[in-house]
Amino acid sequence: MRVIQLLLLVLLLSGSAWWAWVQTQAMPEEAEVMVLPGYQLGPDQQLTVYYFHGRARCSSCLKIEALTREAVEKGWPELVHQGQVELRSINVDEAENRHYIEDFQLVTRSVVVTLTQPDSERQWRRLDAVWQLFDNRQAFFRYLYGETGLLVSGTRS
Repeated sequence: MRVIQLLLLVLLLSGSAWWAWVQTQAMPEEAEVMVLPGYQLGPDQQLTVYYFHGRARCSSCLKIEALTREAVEKGWPELVHQGQVELRSINVDEAENRHYIEDFQLVTRSVVVTLTQPDSERQWRRLDAVWQLFDNRQAFFRYLYGETGLLVSGTRS
């Protein structure tokens, strides 16, 4: 009788430990709900997403670039294919690209989205918060799509 009680106790404790472990594990990215842009570009609008970097690139820089690329490719796959949305990775340490520092008032490596449309000056938004969000894929995507949506809708903030 004592052996059965001991086995049941071991089984109960190991089951509880397993359940607690499962509850603390992060959800795999495949199980995440995909965040997508909630707006459409007009037929004459051109969206360019720039990722600005330097020669030296840390792991955070590479992660920001990868998330930016993923957000663009998953958010606008048809428009990327058609050329209406473009992602450009620019090394601002190269002499021919230094003008971007002034053009977009860059204070650090960053992501900038620009919107070009006929008979209108190019509009842009610098997304500096990517540095606070690169560890949270969903928040990063929401931020990029949200800021781009404000640009597309003409909202200033």
